Amino acid sequence: DDDKGVHVVAAVSLVFVDRAAASTATRIARSLQEQEIGCAVGVACGQVFCGVVGAETACRWDITGHACVRACRLMQLAQKAHVAAVINGEAAFESGSTKVQLTAAGPVLADASVYGNADKALLQEAGAALVKGTPDPIPLYTLASVDTRVLSLLPHDNMFGWSPEVHPEQYEKLNAATAGKTDQQRFAGIIHGPTGSGKATLALRAAEGVRMAAISLTCERGVDTVQIVSALAQWFVHHRAPQLSAKARAITEALAKKHHLKALRLALELVDLTVAFGMHTAVIVRSAQYVD
Repeated sequence: DDDKGVHVVAAVSLVFVDRAAASTATRIARSLQEQEIGCAVGVACGQVFCGVVGAETACRWDITGHACVRACRLMQLAQKAHVAAVINGEAAFESGSTKVQLTAAGPVLADASVYGNADKALLQEAGAALVKGTPDPIPLYTLASVDTRVLSLLPHDNMFGWSPEVHPEQYEKLNAATAGKTDQQRFAGIIHGPTGSGKATLALRAAEGVRMAAISLTCERGVDTVQIVSALAQWFVHHRAPQLSAKARAITEALAKKHHLKALRLALELVDLTVAFGMHTAVIVRSAQYVD
C-alpha cells in the first residue's frame, strides 16, 4: 500500500516454466476483469530479479526489474483510461502535461513486449501513449472483446518451433494410436506431463501431420461441464456450410437455456455431420482436468 494504492505484483513462469507466459498472464488479467474485482492491471514481459532485498534487520522478499516498473505504469494508465471512459464515454485524459487519447478502453493494458509473445487473438490495439521512462509514445493493447477460450490453432514456425527431435517417440505413438488408425472416424487421446513440457505442441503436431483443422480450448475451473460442446458450437457457428452453422446455432441456443442433454445430443449430430462432409477436425483441450 503506497502512493499508487493497494497493488499486487504477480509473476508468471517464476516457479514453474511456462512456455506461453505472455498468454497466461493475459488470460489471468481477463479472469480478474470477468470477476469484476474492480482493479486495473498492467502487463509487461521481461527479465526480473526476485529474492530477498534489504538488510538483516529489515528485509523482504521482492520481485523487481524493468518489466515490473513498466507493468506498474501501465496499470496507472489503465486506471485513468477506464475511469475516463466510464465518466466521459471515451478514453481521453491528461497524463502530466500530455493529453492521452486511446482508441479502446479497459481496466487492462499491455505493451508490445506482451503482444509480441502472446496469442494475438487475446489482445487488440488500444492506441499509443507516452509512458514514463520512454521518450516517445509506445503502442498499447487491451483485452480482445471476443471469447478467447476457443481459438483456431495454426502451425507457425516461430511460435511452435517444429522439430522432429521434440518428443519423437511420443509423437509416433500418438499418431499410431489415433490419427494412424484410418479405419476409425473418431478417437481421443490424453497427453499428460508437467507444465511447459510441450503437451499442446505435441497434439498440434499430430493433428497437423494428418491435415486436421485444430481447435484449441482452454478449460477453466468453475465453468459449465459442457465446455467442449460449447467450443464446437462457437467454432462451427462461423462455418460457411449452412448445415454446420445451423447446427452450431442450435447448440448455442440449447446451452443458453441450460438444456445440456439436448446440447450434447446436437453436438454429437454436429460431429456426425463433419464426418459426413469429409472434414478432419481435432479439438485440443488444455487444462482438461476441469472437464467433468
